[in-house]
Amino acid sequence: MLRFLVILAFVISCKDVFAQCPSLIPNGGFETYSSLPNDDCGWALATGWTNAATSSECNTSNGTPDYFHLQGTGDLSALPLNYYSNIQPFEGEAVMGLGGNVNLVTDAREYISIPLTSPLVIGNEYTLSFSMAIGTPQVGGLYTNGWGFLLSTGPVFQPAGTNGLINAAGYQQLIPEVFSSEAWQTFTFTFVADQTYDQFTFGNFLSDEEQTIVEYGVQEFISLAYIFVDDFILEDNNQSDVTVNLGPDQTLCSTSITLNSADPNANAYAWNTGATSASLVVTSPGLYIVEVFGQCNSATDSILITDCPPLNVDLGSDLMVCPGDPFSLDAAVAGGLGPYTFSWSPGNFLNVASITTSTSENVAYIVEVTDINGTTDADTLLVSVYPTPNPLDLGPDVLICTGETLLIDAEISGATSYLWSDARTTPSVEITEPGTYAVQVTFTCSTDEDEIVVTDGSILVPEFVSNVVTCDTENLTIGPQIANTQNFTWLDDEQELFPRRVNDAGQYLFQVTDDCGVRSFEVNVEEANCDCEVYVPNSFTPNNDRSNDAILPICACGFQRYEFKIFNRWGDMVFESKDPNEAWIGEATKGSDYFAQDGIYHWVLNADSPSLTGELILHDLKGSILLIR
Repeated sequence: MLRFLVILAFVISCKDVFAQCPSLIPNGGFETYSSLPNDDCGWALATGWTNAATSSECNTSNGTPDYFHLQGTGDLSALPLNYYSNIQPFEGEAVMGLGGNVNLVTDAREYISIPLTSPLVIGNEYTLSFSMAIGTPQVGGLYTNGWGFLLSTGPVFQPAGTNGLINAAGYQQLIPEVFSSEAWQTFTFTFVADQTYDQFTFGNFLSDEEQTIVEYGVQEFISLAYIFVDDFILEDNNQSDVTVNLGPDQTLCSTSITLNSADPNANAYAWNTGATSASLVVTSPGLYIVEVFGQCNSATDSILITDCPPLNVDLGSDLMVCPGDPFSLDAAVAGGLGPYTFSWSPGNFLNVASITTSTSENVAYIVEVTDINGTTDADTLLVSVYPTPNPLDLGPDVLICTGETLLIDAEISGATSYLWSDARTTPSVEITEPGTYAVQVTFTCSTDEDEIVVTDGSILVPEFVSNVVTCDTENLTIGPQIANTQNFTWLDDEQELFPRRVNDAGQYLFQVTDDCGVRSFEVNVEEANCDCEVYVPNSFTPNNDRSNDAILPICACGFQRYEFKIFNRWGDMVFESKDPNEAWIGEATKGSDYFAQDGIYHWVLNADSPSLTGELILHDLKGSILLIR
């Protein structure tokens, strides 16, 4: 609350010190007067203003502007209600009224004029503004154009003994349109001075012939174009503004801080402490405000000075690192007064705020900081090393049996990810097929790999026909083709031949014993009374005479599965086909350009045919053929 009261008092005092950039037109709002008006022709009561006429008499031989004031009396000088209009000042308490056309006198005009506080500077930019209004008319009158101002060197006057037009050299600007606004309108003109003008004159500068006249209200004996003006301001835009910047808020860690608000264009300084110098030496915390005053403006800034915070150093959170990997420690210092000195342990580190080091064991690092005032503070950070993970071990190679599911588990403490050779990423996988399974396990600081071989524990049983229907069971071959029959046993015969030959229909069983246990298989042989006998010629003559040129097994029922082979007398196969429509034409070997020699050749047929009843008939036949050319 005390700080608020100090600031309030300062703001109030600033209002007394600050002065707005002065207008070159003195008393432009007519607020300064020698006495209050009580009748017309009171222009001279407004300090400094003249009527730009050769006579100051209130008569019809010269222009006689009227001075109006909220405290004025009389029908021709009171505000807001007077003979001409009902109008409030644009600002302040006073206005000036003047005529720009009178229907009884040709080119009758009224002007107001005043010397500038200083001549204009050639080449400088200036802005001139003023406000005009007609107010709410109380009598009829005229609207007209031609209102404007003239800047001249020295005063200008109406022709002697008249209230006629002023026609003089200088800088002139007119409002181009007919002015008829009851409300106040502000007009602004910006220009560059081409002469050292020192006099300002306002009025209507067009002749009756040049003017555009619009009547309003009820026209009486005298019709007058009458307006009110207020707030003439002429400013030099080349005046330099002042600025102030006390900088960011500060902490008071030394005995004092010097605040600087100096500006080369400043005329005065006001601090909320009462000081009036450009700089201020601060020895205690608080909010400090300064206002800097220039010729045309003022600027304010504030800065908060706080107590010096206690010295504090922070190394951050404890770390986990990989053995031997480099890491950095940063000592973040707040408070106190720099520069600071740093002391680290363990290790021989220089006086620095940050260090980079490595370790293979858990270490507690300590930093001690000392500021320029001798105040110290310390912090400790524990650096822990990630433990070395246990070796990855998937265990010994294993067997898998048909239809079995195995779980291989690689989960290990400290692992961050898993990648198996089949792209799975889970710690454990289920497998149903034999093969080699490898996994790569990633830890924070390392990786490890292992693999396990999964072997099929079931002995492979080659495909065989389990249901045989034949026209002749004598000397029939059944069962799978097995080279090593150690694990295979026929249950009805001590002979372990695979395949074996049988002469009777019936059910034949065999077993397979392996690491997965004992499996049983059966072959059913049925004898059918079929009409699907196979015919193979016993000779042929491949001499291209289109008679008996090829050999081909023939079956009235056709073949569903078919394999036909031919061997020479030395046991070499010269022809093989699984296409029942492909015949042997006597080549030395299938597809060659050489002819086989004349003689006896042996053939083997292993095929299936659908019987007339829909059963599958097995043809397991052998025979010989004579090749004659």
